[in-house]
Amino acid sequence: MMDYKQVIKKLEDENSRINTSEGQKEANEFRIKWIKELHEEKPPYTPSKFTDIVMERMFDRSYSCTPNRVLNS
Repeated sequence: MMDYKQVIKKLEDENSRINTSEGQKEANEFRIKWIKELHEEKPPYTPSKFTDIVMERMFDRSYSCTPNRVLNS
């Protein structure tokens, strides 16, 4: 199994070859971009009342989540 950095390097090497078609180069660029975005650092999780509506409802029976309430908060 190859590391994602090795996959990116392989795709970049393929793009540098003369006989690689333009369509294949575009596909490789898309794959490189997708792999980099997939492996970038994730922001830390910050819980809020609107991310877990079921749990909030279990703790507080009067809690409700409506689009208007979300916009006004």
